[in-house]
Amino acid sequence: MNPPAKRAQLDRLSVFARPRQRWMTAFALVIGLLTLVACYPAMSPGSLPTTNPTAAPAIATPTAAPARPPVASILGNLTYAGVLAEPITLRDGVAEYSDGSSGRPSIRLAPDAIVTGDLDADGNEDAVAVLRNETSGTGRFVYLVAVRDVFGAATPTQALMIGDRIIVNSLAVRDGELEAALVVQGPNDGLCCPTVRVTRTFVLINDELIERADE
Repeated sequence: MNPPAKRAQLDRLSVFARPRQRWMTAFALVIGLLTLVACYPAMSPGSLPTTNPTAAPAIATPTAAPARPPVASILGNLTYAGVLAEPITLRDGVAEYSDGSSGRPSIRLAPDAIVTGDLDADGNEDAVAVLRNETSGTGRFVYLVAVRDVFGAATPTQALMIGDRIIVNSLAVRDGELEAALVVQGPNDGLCCPTVRVTRTFVLINDELIERADE
């Protein structure tokens, strides 16, 4: 066979061999990938690496001071001396007592006539309560009572009667003294119908409210 003919025959053989070579290469690549997958250990979701971030330090929040109870609820459940012959204890602002009659006399706290302030210069907040002795007759006797350290060891002082059927318009504590704006009976008034407006000042001395004389 002459050289040109032999070369042509080799070219024809190489044309048929090239596709086969490509196929064998691809087949070997697939086999290699399958082998690699089979050999690699399976990983469950639980085995995946997880991050463990450092927890942020807790921020301390200031503790709120306990809420104070209403002053009226404190004053309405104390024991008071000086209104009757024996001390009497209020329950929710009222205490009934017997005077031998068929009536139902009672001692009542006036919840709308309460004031707080320091009456004894000890730095604690005191209160002043108005008590009314509603007798079985016509008498409606009005008392002032100072209660020392009302938000701590609330301690009532001796009650002071300031009148019969008078009206307490307002109370105020100024410079350690109690000022009471009252409506009292004038010379021409009946006990039932006071008309005279006055302001009286009281001071706390030896655990008793004492009316200060006008200078």
